[in-house]
Amino acid sequence: MRSYRAKAPDSDDRDTSRCPAESLLEAWHRGQLDESTAAAVHGHLESCERCRRVCDELAGGDEIAILLREAERETDEESRKRVIRAATTTLRQRRADLGTMRQS
Repeated sequence: MRSYRAKAPDSDDRDTSRCPAESLLEAWHRGQLDESTAAAVHGHLESCERCRRVCDELAGGDEIAILLREAERETDEESRKRVIRAATTTLRQRRADLGTMRQS
């Protein structure tokens, strides 16, 4: 999975009609694009705060999925509950962060 953390100008005032579809950003994040398409998406991310935020959200979803898979493997009920609580807390934090980003 890919992550994008480059420092670029923060501007949501740009024309978003040039932004790739979210499904393309997801494919980039998962490393499923051919080299030239991946390079084009990466280049776009250098200048688009909105799309970098989408990629950050995708990375958060991966973290939650990992925790839920861990819960499935736990045999002890208390351990399973602990991992599910951690996933729930992470999800709530991601939602709060997303709400804050959309307000700014």
